[in-house]
Amino acid sequence: MLTRAEFVRRGLAAGAGIALAPVLAGCGARKAQSPAVVEISPLHRLVAEARLERRLTTIGLPPHWAGYGRLMRAFRRHYGLRIRSEFPDASSAEELAALKALAGRPAGPDVLDLKLVFAAQAAADGLFSPYQGSHWETIPEGLKDPSGLWVGDYWSAVAFGANLRHVRAAPESWEDLKRPEYHGKVAIASDPRELGSGFVAVLAASLANGGSFDDILPGIELFGDLKRRGNLVVTDVNAVTIGSGETPVTIDWDYVQAQRRALLASPASWRLTVPGDGLAGSFFCQAISAQARHPAAARLWHEFLLSDEGQVIRCASGQHPARFQDLVARGVVPRRLLERFPPPRDYAGIRFPGPDQTKNALGVLTDQWATKVIQVQSA
Repeated sequence: MLTRAEFVRRGLAAGAGIALAPVLAGCGARKAQSPAVVEISPLHRLVAEARLERRLTTIGLPPHWAGYGRLMRAFRRHYGLRIRSEFPDASSAEELAALKALAGRPAGPDVLDLKLVFAAQAAADGLFSPYQGSHWETIPEGLKDPSGLWVGDYWSAVAFGANLRHVRAAPESWEDLKRPEYHGKVAIASDPRELGSGFVAVLAASLANGGSFDDILPGIELFGDLKRRGNLVVTDVNAVTIGSGETPVTIDWDYVQAQRRALLASPASWRLTVPGDGLAGSFFCQAISAQARHPAAARLWHEFLLSDEGQVIRCASGQHPARFQDLVARGVVPRRLLERFPPPRDYAGIRFPGPDQTKNALGVLTDQWATKVIQVQSA
């Protein structure tokens, strides 16, 4: 599985001459008129149509990321289609650049896997074909475009990790981080100004302290308070700092926290919790190119990714599938997969920022994080 740093990189503008600010700046109202939603075919008819096309072209899907290697093998086994995987390590920005540059050509992608801010911009530019699959109703409203131009497929939540060899108990809320026992022991795994887990952590802390995704100052002020108390340390986080006690309490994506258990000398001492007073996450979207050369195969790919089988494969990879609560309620997810994380009920209240909220929050953090947190003197 990819590291946290690679997860962050996939959401950032990298290469292809595309900068993050211009992409985020255009995430407002849709500019182009979208075509009507394609009528859903019965699955057997869709399979027949896809087999006539014979293949599917993907982009930006590393085989060891989010279960994609296993998903591709299962898709080929079920439907007999060839998958042409182009630029598997492409970032979201690079995917969109390739979509525009390769439109109508054999290497042009039929489907894309993108962070929300990029999916929203591309949808506004008329680059996607809408599709509401057979699992549409079981996908939470916050994880899908109302007209079907994109749909969230898998997500991660911000979580606390604690090495109980160096602290007595794991925090269970943002308020807990203020405790004297955590003096000099709390660290954020990524800079909040970089749209990674640190960014979403500030948003989650805002929810817990009277703020919102539109008002993140309470979250920034919480971290400033933690720095003033001497609880927050600004340093790199890795297995060595966690194991030595330099950063025994970390704030990061829950799937990364789950991975860390195996990296410690005493795995049983590692505790993973999600904050009960404010929980936020980030998700990746699936979208179909408006210029797809294999439109039926693209829709069948969507059907498979969002099927029970595809979503359980996401669970096995360490990600939470979009239909997580539905699968859990029906007893579809194997217990061994659920036991790696906090109980599903702890995730019931998770919230996700929209593209405009992300853009605005990033601007506030860029302006105020240094003065309100980094430059604060610790006790």
